[in-house]
Amino acid sequence: MDFLIKPYESVGPVKLGMTPKQVHKALNCLPKTFVNPDSDEIRDYFGNLGLHIVYRAPSHRCDRILLFLPANPIFLNRSLLKRLSFEKLNEWIKSMDESAIMTGFECVSYKFGFVLITPSFKLFKHKRPKEVIVFKEGLYDYLKN
Repeated sequence: MDFLIKPYESVGPVKLGMTPKQVHKALNCLPKTFVNPDSDEIRDYFGNLGLHIVYRAPSHRCDRILLFLPANPIFLNRSLLKRLSFEKLNEWIKSMDESAIMTGFECVSYKFGFVLITPSFKLFKHKRPKEVIVFKEGLYDYLKN
């Protein structure tokens, strides 16, 4: 399924800030739900859609959306998981976002509010990313210098 990414706003019908109930309604299906008692996070896993939604305490509203195959996240008419290598996507993002950083296994775009993830840039730069995380504003600020 194609999921259009709108920076700091939504992925397909799922909007950042939604409650679990609102997400379930928007996707018209029920997930496997996991609760982490240590962090009080709730995670909804929609494996058949390639989505993992995280709701953080205390409000338990969606603060990040993880996408993996079979999901097809689309940003500016480009598939982020199905066509281009991690290296090519990283170059493309950095050409539009000077604030983007590379950590060794992820490319974080602060301008566009998403992260491309690979097991290791050094070993897998010529392969497609494994996951994309779309996050709410401020969530990845701890990586900034």
